[in-house]
Amino acid sequence: MQEANDAVAQAAPPKIAGTGLRSAVTIEVFNPAALYAVRPDLVELKPRIAAIKEALLTTKELPGVRVSTAPVATVRTLHA
Repeated sequence: MQEANDAVAQAAPPKIAGTGLRSAVTIEVFNPAALYAVRPDLVELKPRIAAIKEALLTTKELPGVRVSTAPVATVRTLHA
């Protein structure tokens, strides 16, 4: 065992003054539905309203979406 430790110590690069080494963590969520099922506090679910409006141009209904219309007054000013 000591021989293995000595070999690793000899293979390690020398430390340069003023430098350090850290570990970077990379996270990939490949199944957000599975994560949400276990820890919903870690997943943010937000509708994309602009994309929904665009989809409704070619589709009458979308599951979980209710569409309503309401009159909106507009005012135009006359420029002289």
